[in-house]
Amino acid sequence: MIRRYAILCQLWREGDRGFPHLEYDLAAACDILAGRIAISTASRHIISADLGDRAFHAAIFHNDRVAIPEITATDLRRLRRYIIHRKGLLPVLDPARGRGNPDGGLLAQLRSKLRAGWMRHGH
Repeated sequence: MIRRYAILCQLWREGDRGFPHLEYDLAAACDILAGRIAISTASRHIISADLGDRAFHAAIFHNDRVAIPEITATDLRRLRRYIIHRKGLLPVLDPARGRGNPDGGLLAQLRSKLRAGWMRHGH
């Protein structure tokens, strides 16, 4: 569930939503993953908070449709189903809608994320 949450948060949200050291923190059984995701076995869902994107966390785990108004109710339902229940297909943005990027769409978004990751690793 944690990896699904991290991947979809990166794909669906604007800005730098990276999760550095996520795999290392998972292997080390840390309580805070990637410096932002709080883990609690007492929580209904294992992810009890996301300090980096509280709105996305509220939308996914508390079904707060008002937290992220730019995501439609249908898309939010698909995201929740995929992240929490591991059902359905990986929800992706409609390339025609974009996310406010000037050159729009999913392809530009993925290019930008790949470029940022490449630069972070010193290439």
